[in-house]
Amino acid sequence: MVNFELLKAYAFFSDSSYVDLTSVNLLSTDDVVNRIHDEERIPGKLAETIIGSESDQWQVAHYYGVENETTGFAATVFRSGNQLVLAARGSEIGSQIDEDWIDTNFGGILLFGVAVDQAVSLFNYIQKKRGRIYF
Repeated sequence: MVNFELLKAYAFFSDSSYVDLTSVNLLSTDDVVNRIHDEERIPGKLAETIIGSESDQWQVAHYYGVENETTGFAATVFRSGNQLVLAARGSEIGSQIDEDWIDTNFGGILLFGVAVDQAVSLFNYIQKKRGRIYF
């Protein structure tokens, strides 16, 4: 049977991965929800139903945006209990035209079938964080 609440959460994670959480205190659910709301990606009320400190809610366990400017790779890890969800950004329109569209989509995927720089960034990120995401 399909768990629609979990599907709603996954869709939220996907869209929330585009929010820049670099300067946000990830331990403060209010700060995370406010930042998501400020970027106008997701309505604040929806963010409040998914992100929170209650045991059935999700928290941001880690944000990685350091390589977004160089390779276009950025990701957010969400945690609820012992469940972790890695939400990686897709191609962005705007400031990431060179990295995401020209270098990655056309120069990587179109020519080689893979976004090599972003795949390496993802692999390295996972290797660095394996077993180190605490809350």
